Amino acid sequence: MTGPFSSTIVKGHITPMQSPASVANGIAAKYRQLLETASMDAHPEGPFTALGDIAASPVVCAFGVVTSFKPASKTKGPDFRSAMTITDPTLPVGMPGLTVLFFRPTAADLPVATIGQVVRVAIKVARLTDAARHRARWCPAPPDRVHRHNANARVRNRDRGQPDALAHEPRQAGTPVHTRNPAPSPGGRPCLPICDLQPNVFYDLYARVVAIVQPYTPHATNTVLAITDYTRNGSVRPQAATGQVRVPDMFPPTLSDGYILECTLWDANAPAAGKVRPGDYVHIRNMRTKINSFGFMEGVVNGDRVHTSKVNISVVSESDEAVQVISRRALVSDTRKTLLTQGDVLPMSTIRQIEEATNVPAKFRCHARVADFLPFDMRCFTCPTCTTCGASVGAAGEDVSAHRAHACKTCGNKGVEYQFRFSLMLADSTGHLPVIVAGADACHFLGGMAADNLANNDAAFEEMRSWLQVLWTSDSTKPQGRVAKAEPFDCMIEAYTVRGPKGAETRHRIFNTQIRK
Repeated sequence: MTGPFSSTIVKGHITPMQSPASVANGIAAKYRQLLETASMDAHPEGPFTALGDIAASPVVCAFGVVTSFKPASKTKGPDFRSAMTITDPTLPVGMPGLTVLFFRPTAADLPVATIGQVVRVAIKVARLTDAARHRARWCPAPPDRVHRHNANARVRNRDRGQPDALAHEPRQAGTPVHTRNPAPSPGGRPCLPICDLQPNVFYDLYARVVAIVQPYTPHATNTVLAITDYTRNGSVRPQAATGQVRVPDMFPPTLSDGYILECTLWDANAPAAGKVRPGDYVHIRNMRTKINSFGFMEGVVNGDRVHTSKVNISVVSESDEAVQVISRRALVSDTRKTLLTQGDVLPMSTIRQIEEATNVPAKFRCHARVADFLPFDMRCFTCPTCTTCGASVGAAGEDVSAHRAHACKTCGNKGVEYQFRFSLMLADSTGHLPVIVAGADACHFLGGMAADNLANNDAAFEEMRSWLQVLWTSDSTKPQGRVAKAEPFDCMIEAYTVRGPKGAETRHRIFNTQIRK
């Protein structure tokens, strides 16, 4: 390994720093810069962290020089233990270093290190009593590949809560100790949001199901859920980087970055978890947090070996107080004006690109604002329409019973009802595009409301206007209440051709888009 360590390792031992001024002169800063550069290689265990910064990061992968080592010895329990102390230039002069304890079922599984050797440890932070402790894996550095040990096997009942390896971090004088205890749940376990979870602790948790990562089958032994409560934890795997979980459209796209916790449910919990659906709110009990083989935190819910039919997951009503807290977080974190259905599979297009597209029919995803609308009178956004072909058969405000006795002039069939039919002029920095909003697509666009005669139904008109006001506000000083201020929103647009007076014409409609409020 190159860098600050190269000048401190001499014939199997570590020479002390020349003076405290050497650290002040930039050695620690250069070492941190070296780690930052190495982290850009997208190492599977995550970014590298200096030992001096370890208290600020709950899960880290760090390098250190071994200053002392104690070989394997038997513990009072069933395991064996070894210990080593490591240091790097970011620790204050005079501090002995970070002592790491390793626990394994057999002595042969424990690492062996020599004084002056550079090692890489994946340190898993937990708080026990007044000291910061860490679970760790070990391998020499720099390795050709990652040598993983089975540090994350299912824990036996007698070993629950006992980490495989602990690192005792020396606390400097004056360093504050975090003594705030989380509020216990009725079962005696802490019930905390995802942002406050620490590895190797049993928790109760309220969350919303984002996706079913591994569905339950009769031959499966577990079910894996992706859950969130809209709080972020830096130890959680960023799903956007791995692509393992597709975030449904009901959740904001930014949710992928550290907000989603994967939870594996075993035994009797697996079939119960297999019945939940994305969007459900769940109460998970007796969940143990651990660090997986990639160095990220996940949750595990094992079955009860005495009461084998006991289930520790249940769906919670939206009226529950804990669910309402999560819902309020969701409203704050999600600033989208609209929700798209299968919109993430299409690249974003500008209005000019949509207008210039020649491969019609085609579908696009666009980010634009409303510049104008037709008809001028919003009470005319619905009109009597043929239920077969969708053609307009009368003017807005007319009674549909007068048209039901007559056949449609377009398709010859009978059947008339009020349907939405209006047009929006969309605009972005590249141009303007008129789009049609009609039929079932319009009902979906307006939050699922049903069409009615808006000229005679004030309640329906106000409901429609409340949805549209999410996208724009009208100028009451103008006769028709034209658009005064509009917010950009995402929408799906389909280009299609119709037969017009001058031949084939290209038109555009909004589909698979819903206003959210």
